[in-house]
Amino acid sequence: MVERLWHTVKYEEVYLHAYSDGWDAEINLARFLWRYCHVSPHSTLGGRISHEAYAQIEPCSSRPELTMSEPITFNKNTHLR
Repeated sequence: MVERLWHTVKYEEVYLHAYSDGWDAEINLARFLWRYCHVSPHSTLGGRISHEAYAQIEPCSSRPELTMSEPITFNKNTHLR
């Protein structure tokens, strides 16, 4: 599944844009991945968006910090690592 995501990121975002610097790449990749998870339907999830599919999963009782329940908001001060 990770290989499929990486293929999509490379061919639908990275190879199509000439980023001016690392900051430009970070912002554009963050936008792409947000759209990928919150807007784009996925055939492997029955046409649902991944955020819908994974929001229905019950939190992990032994490690609740591993379950995302709130959407991540990006601004110019947000840095992805």
